[in-house]
Amino acid sequence: MIDNSLTPASFDSLLAYLGPDRESAARAYLELRRALFIFFATRGAASPDEMTDETINRVARRLSEGELITTENPSNYFYGVARNV
Repeated sequence: MIDNSLTPASFDSLLAYLGPDRESAARAYLELRRALFIFFATRGAASPDEMTDETINRVARRLSEGELITTENPSNYFYGVARNV
């Protein structure tokens, strides 16, 4: 099984992707986390919190591995990953 836990480096990559400074990135992270939770909860997920974490961790890992995400709206990419969780 792959360890998809969020490391400090992958979290930093995620914040850098979400905003130009840590404060705006942190706000974007919290908004995105809430939106993903609602995404899973409204679809009847047994554990929307865990599925939200898994989605964020997967994206953060990809970013820390150097993947370039070119979508204008970051949430679009996250929802794409969420559909596969």
